Amino acid sequence: MNQTNSTSHSNTKIPRSTGAPSRAQAPDHPSNTPPHKPKSCLTALLAICCCALLTIGSYFFIHNLNQTAQNLPEITQNTHNIGNQPPYNFNYSWANEHPYIAHALGGIMGETYTNSYEAFLLNYQLGQRVFEIDFMMTDDGETVAMHGEEQWRDNLQDRPDEAFTTNNFLSKLFNDQYHTITYRTIIDIMSKYPDIYLVTDSKYTDEAHVSAEFNQIISYAKEHDPAVLDRFIIQIYHPEMLDWVMELYPWKSVIYTLYQDPNWTPENVVEFAQASGVKIITINGNELNQQPATAELWNDHGLTIAAFTLNDLNFVQKLRRDFGVKLIYTDFLLPGREV
Repeated sequence: MNQTNSTSHSNTKIPRSTGAPSRAQAPDHPSNTPPHKPKSCLTALLAICCCALLTIGSYFFIHNLNQTAQNLPEITQNTHNIGNQPPYNFNYSWANEHPYIAHALGGIMGETYTNSYEAFLLNYQLGQRVFEIDFMMTDDGETVAMHGEEQWRDNLQDRPDEAFTTNNFLSKLFNDQYHTITYRTIIDIMSKYPDIYLVTDSKYTDEAHVSAEFNQIISYAKEHDPAVLDRFIIQIYHPEMLDWVMELYPWKSVIYTLYQDPNWTPENVVEFAQASGVKIITINGNELNQQPATAELWNDHGLTIAAFTLNDLNFVQKLRRDFGVKLIYTDFLLPGREV
């Protein structure tokens, strides 16, 4: 979603960076040079202390994340019956509990659109529970978390002509810092963290690609933890897409996102919502700000308005107050910090 203002792994482990390169072996001291200088000893001691502090800090950070996941309350299985034909009775209870959706798994260290493992971990620690993620397919047919192939190529720098394969995608850290992930890792994360929801942002609007992506997700989830599928929130980009995704799986929650549909009008959005049961509408926040009548119409018909992608708290509060916006896609705003 545009911003407004593996080698496939069968297990759940995230590949670790190889770390800093090993130091070249120091040359031998000349025989007439004392083997130990006070200054060298002090430097070595400081280096050892720094390494120890970094190691201990990393240990406690990762340990805390693992303990958080282990201590999560057990989530009751979603038995909400949506029906087998439109208008569906979708379950939007998650929207009543969580005002923010972490865009592209959330921002990290000023970076956006990373869709990375580290971004998820950080934003989960900061209180986010609903995460949006970008999906697209590699040239060899694997669904991966990436906003676009151009973004991936920009990240390659020294090898811009490399083939966009799963192996190559996973072999390079995003901005040399963050681990790229596939749909398998997403399923594994959702299994480990049973209190999160995932909003899908496919980069395709055609049935063939959409079906291929979701079939991979469904197949892997059914093999490993079928319950996670009920915490997927599917974004559709035009009315026909609803039929495509519902034929694949009876998703519990669906959002109609307008940024890829050039044919929407305020009125036909209401008509589609009434006929389909899709009651959350996502729109560009700046665009909505110019259309108060649209917000009024949708609110009058009981629709929930979501706005993307916003990081200005004052603007968010204006949209909530004056336009009835309930959900915000954001990189950096956090729940419980609106002061």
